[in-house]
Amino acid sequence: TQLPNFFTYFCNSMIRKVFLGLAFFAFFVQAMAAGFPKPKFTATFSKTNAKAGDVIEIIIRFDVATGFHVYSEKSDCLADDGPIRTSIDFKPQPNSYCLVGSFKGIGDHMVKENEIWHCSTGEFTGKGEFRQKIKVLSSIKNGIEIVYNGQICNESGCDMIRDVVIKTPAL
Repeated sequence: TQLPNFFTYFCNSMIRKVFLGLAFFAFFVQAMAAGFPKPKFTATFSKTNAKAGDVIEIIIRFDVATGFHVYSEKSDCLADDGPIRTSIDFKPQPNSYCLVGSFKGIGDHMVKENEIWHCSTGEFTGKGEFRQKIKVLSSIKNGIEIVYNGQICNESGCDMIRDVVIKTPAL
């Protein structure tokens, strides 16, 4: 009769320890993720009174918290190597606008990373800006929906910036 009681105590004790360990791990992960301030993005146009045929720019601006940096699209790393670069997707509106070229980071600086990647990648500190040229085909009544993906880092690590929806004003 002693064996089942010992077995029950042992199992309950192990379950309790596993549960407490998982709860602590979940709390730790949440606390670490909360330590990476995500940038707030805004999007505007370089010209607010554009008409059909005009080529203008979408300007995406954001602030980067002190001690952090956000990677731009620029890199001399191999395509599948190095830090995760920014990607920006513009929701198509074929009758309203078309993209001209690709988006460009403005004001980022190239940083050589020698310990892990052995290549250079663009970084924003303080403030960041991306620009994308578009050709206006007709009015853009509901604005343009933009989806941002990238990475924010500091000396202790990195965190993803995933599927952030940014919207321009109407034009």
